[in-house]
Amino acid sequence: MLIRPAGALTLVVFGLLFAPVEVVAGETLVVRDFVGVFELRTGAYERVEVSVKPGEGVVARPEVKRKEHVVTVYGDKEKRVQCRDRDTPQLRVQKGKWRDLSDFPHIIATAPKNVVVKVESYAAYVSIGEAANVTLKMNGCGHAEILDVASDFYMKANGSGDVVAHDIGGFAKLSLNGSSDVEMGRVGGGLTVEINGSGDVKARKVMGPIDIGVRGSGDVDIEEGRASSFDVSIMGAGDITFGGLAMDPSIAIFGSGDIRVREAKGDVRRTRFGSGDIEIGP
Repeated sequence: MLIRPAGALTLVVFGLLFAPVEVVAGETLVVRDFVGVFELRTGAYERVEVSVKPGEGVVARPEVKRKEHVVTVYGDKEKRVQCRDRDTPQLRVQKGKWRDLSDFPHIIATAPKNVVVKVESYAAYVSIGEAANVTLKMNGCGHAEILDVASDFYMKANGSGDVVAHDIGGFAKLSLNGSSDVEMGRVGGGLTVEINGSGDVKARKVMGPIDIGVRGSGDVDIEEGRASSFDVSIMGAGDITFGGLAMDPSIAIFGSGDIRVREAKGDVRRTRFGSGDIEIGP
């Protein structure tokens, strides 16, 4: 279940989706060690404000502190939490009974659209509206949905958390250790992906340098775009597909994975050890 921010607006800036733009960042919202539901609504707000619904005491009530232009939410540091999605999502702490999300803390934050967001969670359902810059670290499970990021997006997942990020104006860097899945819209300033395991990454369009490393069975699928540089490698059984133009590509396979590129120009370097295939062309 993904919780879409109420009242969040769609940012329309010519050139945002195709090239990096200079973004003037505002206040910073930091969420640490969180278990529960986190919702950030962005719009015509003057500064970051946070309200907390504590839930039923399954984990400690988050604390909120402000220091100058940084607002920090401190969670419970509870690491042994499991997630399951049936008719409604549920969490289980320390192998106790399964509980609905309403039993856990629910944070609702409001902020201007130029907010810088940093979230670290163990088991959380996260919803973020428009933001200047987003850093997301998921240690465990859960879901996250992010509307538009004006500048850069950084994500690290250790476990099985899934993420949907709409359009990213700048650079995106993803590090997946486990089985997490990431879906993105358009990325305007380049993409770096590191997969260790079975995680999957999908993007509608990427402009700028592309650097991908897959170790395991993870897949990366980019529908279209133009890569100013293209450096990709697979060690294992994963697949990489790029439906755009790659300039001076460097492609390496060690194992049974496949790499497919619709079009390449310049100096094409290929390395292959194993049964994997490298295909260039429509």
